[in-house]
Amino acid sequence: MRLRMGLAALALGMGLGLGICAPALAQSGTVVMYGFPGKHNDGIISAFEKKYPGIKVKIVSGQGSEMFARLIAEKGNPQADVIDTDRTKILERPDLFEPYRSPSNDKFPAWAITRRGKDIMGYGYTITIQTFAINTKEMPLAQAPKSWKDVLNDKYKGKFMLGNPALSTAGLESATEIYQMFGEEGLKKLAANAQFASKTNLVPQNVGRGEVAFGLVEETKTLNLVNEGYPVKLVYPSDGVTPVCNVLALIKNRPHPENGKLLVDFLTTREGQNINVKTRNRRVPRLDADPPKGLAPLSSLKINAAVSVDKMVSERDKVVKLFNKYYAKR
Repeated sequence: MRLRMGLAALALGMGLGLGICAPALAQSGTVVMYGFPGKHNDGIISAFEKKYPGIKVKIVSGQGSEMFARLIAEKGNPQADVIDTDRTKILERPDLFEPYRSPSNDKFPAWAITRRGKDIMGYGYTITIQTFAINTKEMPLAQAPKSWKDVLNDKYKGKFMLGNPALSTAGLESATEIYQMFGEEGLKKLAANAQFASKTNLVPQNVGRGEVAFGLVEETKTLNLVNEGYPVKLVYPSDGVTPVCNVLALIKNRPHPENGKLLVDFLTTREGQNINVKTRNRRVPRLDADPPKGLAPLSSLKINAAVSVDKMVSERDKVVKLFNKYYAKR
């Protein structure tokens, strides 16, 4: 009897030493994610809990800046394991995150992997591309802007809208693209010509209702307007688009360390990435993921070589400061 118990203890010790039992230990309990609101959250919970029946998923959702502020406030005692946030925030506050290499790493293009030196800080979960949403009742397509440069033409003054770059991530992306292409003068012109919304979602709403003739809007929000029957056309700027990823990252000192890794591992699989495609028809960066319906393949779009996503991070504060300066002079 003692011999059997001794052998069992030895086998258990060897298993733990080799990491054999680690997945089993991880596959119970809870995992908490901070993310954006949307139908994809139900899809994440359902698919992950089916794969790991012993783990319950809790998703706390809100706007990106709201959830990130919450994470900062909890730095000494994090209440979540994983966050879906924009790349800028991860690079601005790397102290909040734990570097991690997903088993699916090789299925992601280099631009969809957030790095800090040699460390991998996160993986893209959705792609945002800023485009032009044209209300064709308010402005015939032939008269609409075709390029980012066109947007700055005085003939469009007061006729278009974007999110306020100081308050809206989407608005900041558009403003930063213009700044990188046309410098401070371009940003000055944008501040003078556009109407600005305090929240990103107000832009497509105003375009759909015809309150403005066109908006600088993320492509899937434009497609939603088309699908809902609004007289709206999606136009990709002729000088190119800039794919920007929202990123999945592991929170440092998280409450459920191994379950957090399991969630990131799952959301970087083809199945995990396709949840966004199926529920929100959003582009995702994993190379073998399904394409969204009704949108041009990413491979068919011209990428704007004049815009650097890394500079969108490093120049963020500068762009906001310059925008505020010229907006105050309107």
